[in-house]
Amino acid sequence: MPAPNHRRYRVRDRTPADNEHFEKLGERYLKIAGNGPGKIPVGSSGGSLCICAEDDITEEFLDTLHLPPYVVTCKDQLVGRIEVMCRRRNVRNSLFNIGYSDGRWATFMACYTMSVNMLMAGHDTILHCRAGVHRAATAFVLWCCFLFQQSFRDGWQMLSRFRNVE
Repeated sequence: MPAPNHRRYRVRDRTPADNEHFEKLGERYLKIAGNGPGKIPVGSSGGSLCICAEDDITEEFLDTLHLPPYVVTCKDQLVGRIEVMCRRRNVRNSLFNIGYSDGRWATFMACYTMSVNMLMAGHDTILHCRAGVHRAATAFVLWCCFLFQQSFRDGWQMLSRFRNVE
């Protein structure tokens, strides 16, 4: 019989304030440790899994990619400037809110499946959040876990080799 203070684990919906919290952390992090875009090649088709801050996604950055990428915004809403750039270039921009929410797993699987299809066709997948060190970093490690069939710890170590993350 469980102890009187025992509480069952419950998944809850996070409030918008949680994403706001990570936005503020991202702003602070950008001021102290700027990271440029990082990427690792996936497969033999030329596609790469990329991680960056939203400010790294510029017209110039997109011009460096040989094929239109797939952009995944790891936030609770799309970033207007990036959405406009993607629309103008006919680039798919999906939303994956990494926080607790109903349908998070289904959203992850939809984004991941689209990403794999794009990567296998030689396109890059770009994961971003405000600073690219919290939400996008977690998403990047999840992608690595599935892509390379490795543990979360191994994915985190892979990411940490080329990007300063928290």
